[in-house]
Amino acid sequence: MIYNGFNISDKNILIEKSKDQVSTLILGIGGMGTNAVTSLFSTGMKEADFAIINVYNGQNNNLPYGIKKVILKDPSGKPLSTNGSIENGERIALLTEQAWKQVVGGYDVIIIIAGLGGGTGGGMGPIIAQYSKKKSKSLVISIVTMPFSLEGESKKLNAIKALKKFKASSNTTVVLENDIIFNMFRNLPFQRAIEIMNSGIIYSIIETLLDIIKGRSTHMSIDFDVLKEMMKNGGESTVIYGEGEKSNVDNIVRSMFNSRFSSLDPSNYRNAIININSDENFTYEDLDRISKSIFDVLGDRIDVRFSIKTQPNFREKIKITGILIKGPDEEMNLKKENVSDYAITDYYPIFF
Repeated sequence: MIYNGFNISDKNILIEKSKDQVSTLILGIGGMGTNAVTSLFSTGMKEADFAIINVYNGQNNNLPYGIKKVILKDPSGKPLSTNGSIENGERIALLTEQAWKQVVGGYDVIIIIAGLGGGTGGGMGPIIAQYSKKKSKSLVISIVTMPFSLEGESKKLNAIKALKKFKASSNTTVVLENDIIFNMFRNLPFQRAIEIMNSGIIYSIIETLLDIIKGRSTHMSIDFDVLKEMMKNGGESTVIYGEGEKSNVDNIVRSMFNSRFSSLDPSNYRNAIININSDENFTYEDLDRISKSIFDVLGDRIDVRFSIKTQPNFREKIKITGILIKGPDEEMNLKKENVSDYAITDYYPIFF
């Protein structure tokens, strides 16, 4: 196939859709997104398709079988870089759109994972999100991480710029701040902290979404149409998370808000999805204690929906994951005006 003058093979691009009624794609964009999707896939998470879109870095050709990939590389086979530029990432996305459209097209839900601060996730991500939302009519939920403060002011400003575009192009954008998360695990080896981020925190967010999308909750399940309504103009979202002994549920809920993964004020949110995992002895009294503690923090005006899944292996344990949804942000038009405006003379992307 020839796209924008480039030879592009369709190998590893077309994805067979899930046979479930609501089809879901978990899509990693850029380096952080690729690593997160690889970790999620290794957990055995099912009922969703997995894909990554990234520039070639000499390593991402060895992804596990089952993850579909779109890799951009120089015709000579050398690594390709956006040089940390959001604008370069946008241009690459626009020049190669006919290829990645085959990956993202046709899904009911697309969950995008990307790290902000560089050019690939922050540049390509909003373009792909907007196409999926506007043209494919998918529900687009983006999960993005903000860079560490120690990475410098330039990267921070780049991330803020990219976040604004993600919020405008997605239905809702879940923001995770590296500084807050890694301060919680500051005494752990760095690699272990990253594993907790990918296979713990991000896993719990996506597990919550899949429980709702696939109807896996056993009690008080949230209908998919309700999820779409809550998230369709969601703007920025954040996450609260806690787990421990069921008898200690009051302290668990309080700690969730003290250690939430974004620095935003939780009282500013208008919708909340609270997913509870516990054993088969979970009672109405347990739910009432959780509910009262949550409303004490968030106030009475927020619309809270509970989803409960009971499992025998929890044995007096409880895990609570909450997604707090702030509200709509101003939309931003990221569409291409003239392809010549985005011509790249230094990059010649090829997919394989």
